[in-house]
Amino acid sequence: MSLLLWGQVLFSQQTSAFEFKESTWDFGRIKEDGGVVSHTFEFVNKGTKPMVIETVFTSCGCTGTKYSKEPVMPGGKGSITVVFSPLDRPGSFDKELVISSDKGNSVSELRVMGFVVAKPRKARENYPYPFGNGLRLDNNIVYFNFVGQGTVVTRSVGYVNRSKKTVTLAVEISDSNSVYALYAPRTVMAGDSGVINIRCDLSRREVWGPLRARVRFVVDGFTSDESLLLSGIGTDNFPANILSAGVPLPKAVVSPLYYDFGTVVPAVANKKKIVVRNDGDTPLTVRAVKTGDGVKCDLQAGTVIKPRKSIEIEVQATFPAGQRGKVLTAYIVFNDPRRPMHEIRLLGTASSGK
Repeated sequence: MSLLLWGQVLFSQQTSAFEFKESTWDFGRIKEDGGVVSHTFEFVNKGTKPMVIETVFTSCGCTGTKYSKEPVMPGGKGSITVVFSPLDRPGSFDKELVISSDKGNSVSELRVMGFVVAKPRKARENYPYPFGNGLRLDNNIVYFNFVGQGTVVTRSVGYVNRSKKTVTLAVEISDSNSVYALYAPRTVMAGDSGVINIRCDLSRREVWGPLRARVRFVVDGFTSDESLLLSGIGTDNFPANILSAGVPLPKAVVSPLYYDFGTVVPAVANKKKIVVRNDGDTPLTVRAVKTGDGVKCDLQAGTVIKPRKSIEIEVQATFPAGQRGKVLTAYIVFNDPRRPMHEIRLLGTASSGK
């Protein structure tokens, strides 16, 4: 694949035909057992043609949406209702939604946030996730969020042995980046509980973008069917108060973040131009580009985009035969503290070839 020339292009791209009255909503403090909460985002079609909401991607299964599939005429109004279920999700939350129309050429982003006040729990409810032979954990996902280069971040997960005997414990980590380490006891007595500490270590080498690993527990020699997911994002080591300090910053905008190729020929590359724009006041630097299976991207790490300028890149997606609605992904990591990583999603259905 030939590389594009990195000439700066004019700052004139519009990312969405939909103009929302607001793009974020804070639910504040809500009760875990208080039932689902919702908020309706209203918008106006500022484009020149009828637009249909085709797809809404959410960052979590706990977040749902309700919207009309009918076309919204130019100048017409529409709405999207976002529904959040707080059950079994105590603590703070911050969820992103990506609204796509016009085959991904028009993309809008919404965000909902808040804090879930935990309900009183019985002892068994404190450890709802079974991992075999009496071992139970208080969570099956551990989020590390943004992990700065050169830093070490520690999280923990609670455990209990519900069996009537002492069990041996070992862990198996599937971690392609080799950044995670778990500190678990070798034996757990009947009825005992405690915490397993987990470290994400970027102090020795740079790792940018998704930091994902799966942990399986070996309890009394038997490997659990369930796994513990570890998730983080390797970023710059941003100062804690950088967003409130009032200093000039870069701001990355990637459009479209979603594109539907429709029905495609299997094993043939499908190409799409993507605009990467710097809406900020200081240079925007690409730290890394990570692509999943079947995806190529000609954007290079180290590329710098001047303030109020943009560049055009090309992504290629090759879909396997017989998989309907397959989503392929590419990740771009920037020196933007507001949103260090952008995920590009490419959808396609390859024919069976018969």
